[in-house]
Amino acid sequence: MPGDNHFRFLFHVHTSFSFDATTSLRRLLTIAAQHHVTHLAITEHNNIDSFPHAQQLVAALQLPIELIPAVEYTTEVGDIIILFVRDLIAFATYQELLAAAKARNGIIVLPHPHKRKSYPPELLASLDLYELANFREGAKPFDPTPFGGRRFLFGSDAHHFFDLPGCVNNYYSPLEFRRALLEVQPVPTFHRLDLTFANRLSKAFSKLRRKFR
Repeated sequence: MPGDNHFRFLFHVHTSFSFDATTSLRRLLTIAAQHHVTHLAITEHNNIDSFPHAQQLVAALQLPIELIPAVEYTTEVGDIIILFVRDLIAFATYQELLAAAKARNGIIVLPHPHKRKSYPPELLASLDLYELANFREGAKPFDPTPFGGRRFLFGSDAHHFFDLPGCVNNYYSPLEFRRALLEVQPVPTFHRLDLTFANRLSKAFSKLRRKFR
């Protein structure tokens, strides 16, 4: 679209800094650059340890990629991803996590909603975005009605080199990236055709990773 920015956002990916993933940071960043990714959210499980290392690699390799600080937190109501918060949030309950994320101007994203039987009211009230499709899990159905008119995005949930990049979110908008994320619906570009086989292989690799970590 004339006059619009074109952001290519790779969202919800893991590296070997997560307990169930094996992708190296260099491999992730190299593949992201090959697919012209402009913004990348590395969502390690309960840690943000890969972020400073990724920043160093982006600078060393001179890659035109903006890293979005992100963590996938494990809570009593399922996983919750927080974007744009650079420090790990300490919390006892998911309500504390949500409150701390809002206080730090974070964006709250609900990953793989198909895994949940219900959504607590406090979570729905705080939610900014939800993951319409999780590429690693495939096209699992769920009812999006509880999310009302909230925007959605597509998550790769890549854990291993053969998952990458999975799916890239394309945003066409004159807005800056953060506002586009909240106000513009992305157009997905899928980069993996052998979906069923790769999903099964990825889950098998994660089981081995957990067993031998």
